[in-house]
Amino acid sequence: MQVINFSKERAAYLLDCLDSDKPIQPSSVEGWTRDDMLALAGACHHSLLSQGPMMHDNVDVTRVSHERREAIMEQFSADVMSALQFYSHLTMFVHNGQYDEEFEPRVKAGISCDEGTVVVRGGEGFKKQ
Repeated sequence: MQVINFSKERAAYLLDCLDSDKPIQPSSVEGWTRDDMLALAGACHHSLLSQGPMMHDNVDVTRVSHERREAIMEQFSADVMSALQFYSHLTMFVHNGQYDEEFEPRVKAGISCDEGTVVVRGGEGFKKQ
């Protein structure tokens, strides 16, 4: 279980910063807290999801049935979470000093979720396959 300490005011501040390209500051002079990081991750996640997939398999999402749109949005959300996990994994490699052993300075790939499993398709910057 994760304990959260959500602030409506902080969420509004974060969304405003993201929408207007303002720098984001931690909530206290002591630096970034766990709640600050979770709130920022949540605000970024919301902002990304709210952009939604305009196209899916070359089909305008706004022109499909409600049920199909729901399925597309569910897959989009799962794919975003998979990409977030992959970014986190790569960042962990940087933090642990193992990144250069496995990857080039830039990595590009298609990341999706297939029945709960993160799937990496294609890609550049992987030293080992």
